[in-house]
Amino acid sequence: MRHVTRYRVYPSQKVAGRLFTGFARCSFVRNWCLENKVYRDSCLPKLKEEYPELKEVHSKVLQNVVQQIAHNLKALRAMKATGRKVGKLRKKGVHSMIYEQTGFKLTGNRL
Repeated sequence: MRHVTRYRVYPSQKVAGRLFTGFARCSFVRNWCLENKVYRDSCLPKLKEEYPELKEVHSKVLQNVVQQIAHNLKALRAMKATGRKVGKLRKKGVHSMIYEQTGFKLTGNRL
């Protein structure tokens, strides 16, 4: 079982701007993948060449966005196989980012 810890952040204006830019970049990647029906993270290097602003977002975060689409599609297929009526994934914004890499530590109540 995977242990997930969630933290609420209270960033400064400068950091908040960078975070919201990251959310916009993740939303772009998610919607691009749905539009072009590409569900593998092997598309990211070419996408970063085409759109250099994506290099500002950590690669593991973008990989998680693409992998989340694949997991969602797998779940929809499983529900459809059991006879449930399911829709399709739609374009939308991303409201959270998953950072799986190390390099973070808690000091008191600060990350």
